[in-house]
Amino acid sequence: MIITNRATDEDFAPMIRKRFCRTNTVPDFRCDASHLGQTTPLCLSEVFQHYKSVVLFFYDTDLTPHHHRDIEQVREHYQDFMDKSALPMMVSINGLVPHQDNPPNFPLLGDSDRSLARHFHEGEACRSVFVIDNHHKVKYSFMPLDLEHPYSVPVILSIAGGIMNQGQ
Repeated sequence: MIITNRATDEDFAPMIRKRFCRTNTVPDFRCDASHLGQTTPLCLSEVFQHYKSVVLFFYDTDLTPHHHRDIEQVREHYQDFMDKSALPMMVSINGLVPHQDNPPNFPLLGDSDRSLARHFHEGEACRSVFVIDNHHKVKYSFMPLDLEHPYSVPVILSIAGGIMNQGQ
């Protein structure tokens, strides 16, 4: 149980609905990642050598206004994620979309074969968030009710902070 004086699920209940993946354990996936303008392979177990948790932000359509807003929201809170030893990553089923003009400071993952989407969403592309601990367990998941609602970053950071504190 995570106890915090920050925002709670109830604070954001009108904006989110919980979303659960097919299992609570995430496989050690590999995929291509674009980070700071470079494309490299990424393996989940290697990420956990440096971070206590991973926050996967799935989005359904690239290069749309809500897609850019989501990237900016994560970018604004990047240091908050780092302070919680949590790596935010955004996942697209359309493969890697170039952001050469202003690449995010966090990895963008290409899931063109939909292996991640199949695990988390039965192959669908939908805007959602999964907080995963370094034991590959999903600790929290939700999806905004519509494209107009931003992610509830205070809740996500609270969950990530709880994961970080469990290891101390």
